[in-house]
Amino acid sequence: MAVAWVRTHGSLSSHPVKEGIGRGDGVPVMFQGKRLKVREVFSRLHIPEELVSFVAINGVKSAKDAWVIDGDKVTIFALVAGG
Repeated sequence: MAVAWVRTHGSLSSHPVKEGIGRGDGVPVMFQGKRLKVREVFSRLHIPEELVSFVAINGVKSAKDAWVIDGDKVTIFALVAGG
């Protein structure tokens, strides 16, 4: 079984992902096979895609339809509003 580690920022910081385990790596998302779409990560964590501004995989800005593989660190950034 493969695992990706997920962290959230911005208004998603209050999302249950933040309350995961005590590791600095974030919350584990387990998956079978060699890869998983970023959109599936949102779904598994119950994060509405419309609240996501962008994602980074291993520190590199990535598309929402990018692939995540075993050991990747995924950071999800929320939309920012204000003026």
